[in-house]
Amino acid sequence: MPRFPSPRILALLLALIALHGCATKPAQPLPPAEARAVALADQVAVLLAHPLDARTRAQLLVAETQLYRRNNDAALDIYRSAAEQTADPYIARRAAEIALAGRDRFQALDAALAYLELAPADPHAVVVAVRSLVRNGEVEAAWELLSTTPGKTLEVRLLTGDAVRLAGQMRDNFQIKWLHEQLVGTYGSDPKSAEIQLALGLIHRQLNEWQAAADYAAQAFAQMPDNAAALRLHVDMLLRSGNERENKREEAAAAMRTWFARNSGDLATRIEIAELLAEIDPAAALPALTKMNAQYPWSGRVLWALARLHQNAGAPDQALPYYQQMAEFTDDFRALALFNLGRIYEQQKDLPQAAENYRALLAGDLSRIRPEIVFSAQTSLARIAYQTDAGTGAALFAQLRDRYPDERRTLFREEGAVLAEQDRPTKAIAILSEGLADYPDDRSMLYTRALAYEQADKIAAAEADLRRMLALNAEDATALNALGYTLTDRTDRHAEALKLIQRALAIEPENPAIIDSMGWVLHRLGRHEEALAYLQRAHAALVDEEIIAHLAEVLMALDRREEAKAILEQGLKDLSDSTLLPQTRTRLGLDP
Repeated sequence: MPRFPSPRILALLLALIALHGCATKPAQPLPPAEARAVALADQVAVLLAHPLDARTRAQLLVAETQLYRRNNDAALDIYRSAAEQTADPYIARRAAEIALAGRDRFQALDAALAYLELAPADPHAVVVAVRSLVRNGEVEAAWELLSTTPGKTLEVRLLTGDAVRLAGQMRDNFQIKWLHEQLVGTYGSDPKSAEIQLALGLIHRQLNEWQAAADYAAQAFAQMPDNAAALRLHVDMLLRSGNERENKREEAAAAMRTWFARNSGDLATRIEIAELLAEIDPAAALPALTKMNAQYPWSGRVLWALARLHQNAGAPDQALPYYQQMAEFTDDFRALALFNLGRIYEQQKDLPQAAENYRALLAGDLSRIRPEIVFSAQTSLARIAYQTDAGTGAALFAQLRDRYPDERRTLFREEGAVLAEQDRPTKAIAILSEGLADYPDDRSMLYTRALAYEQADKIAAAEADLRRMLALNAEDATALNALGYTLTDRTDRHAEALKLIQRALAIEPENPAIIDSMGWVLHRLGRHEEALAYLQRAHAALVDEEIIAHLAEVLMALDRREEAKAILEQGLKDLSDSTLLPQTRTRLGLDP
């Protein structure tokens, strides 16, 4: 049973509401903590205005403070209990909203059906129930509810198409075809209704009948540009437009930007569209998601979408605060947050912080976490241990191979790669040779072992592994390039190396690593002007210490000393942690 807020807490809540009511909302998005406080104040104000007895109101105030503290499950329990006791449709609706923002589809269905039972004539209740039914695979029940709802409003009828979309996510063609029969039998194959055009378009898309889907999508969207499901389908079809794809991408992004400017649909729909927009126009998706975060600061799904947007945009530092907020949750979002925090800190070389997050993840209830995340976190801990205590790292990898026999190949690859990165070629060769004894044709292990052999100055052995890779696939551009570069850099077989690199470049003409190799082999052949063109092209495509070092060397060979010095100085600014560039500057006599 929830504890009632003390008079002091109630006084603070009332003061918060008063302050919030007197303040002008800022134009810029609030920081997360302030946004959550504003959302709490808004909801408390609604509860104080809603006709409730004192005991129920006190219970629900506790629930809202639980949401503020990100204890979503506790808040949902209170709201569902209060809905049963009071039979109040508003309380049931709030319970359904909280449940739908979570990841437990069964719990969401229970809350949605309880809301529908209390408000059977409310179109919103029907919408929520239909979505929850289909999310649980109950397409026939969803159709029955739609087809028997009297006086259907536009919003309810749209759920006919939304049901198909959700059914398609389950990839259950039997249910999709069954629903198609119901629609065509009821409305015909050329309906005038935009809602039914939308539903048929969604069905044809899920059946991979693209042209029919595109035709229905265009018709539906032309009539209903503000409808979320029509927008989604239309955008999807635009992005499948073949040779016109780039132009269609901008058309799709413009349609989504317009939709956000004119609509404020339910949270789940807005998140889906924002995530789709983020793939095309991240800058436009960011304010939409930030606004949702201010309105629903307890929604893990919004935080997840914001974090992923920043991470995918190559800004992990900006993703960190959102993952850190998610890590305060008690549901599945906590595991996702801890895992991604570990990944980010590991990439930033903050190994203690990375290990702390992985351990926190593994200390939870592992039965509720996806097995692949558990395995990846354990592997990451073993990899980190290797970098701080090699003996512990070796023991952890051995334990994981015993615990996950189906993942032995992956674990050999991981351990070999860690050792190669640490410039411990002898150990890397030993581990990879053990792995290759079980998996002799594993190209990843062959490639890593070749690099380790090269580190150990065993060039003939490195060449043998790379040629083994080419025997498995003669068009392997990675192996062709690696072998060509090794022969260029470590032997005098430059003519042979040139042919290998030319073959690699024909397969992957825009790969900057291969373009760099071409420049380097031409330099070794004395063709410095040709080499310069390739190296400048590689440098324009990728800022890399080895490319910069090669470019400086060729410029020096062409007696362009000042340009070589300038390219190295800029490289040192761009790659401040490089060890190769200072060595190159000293070797070429270009120190300040």
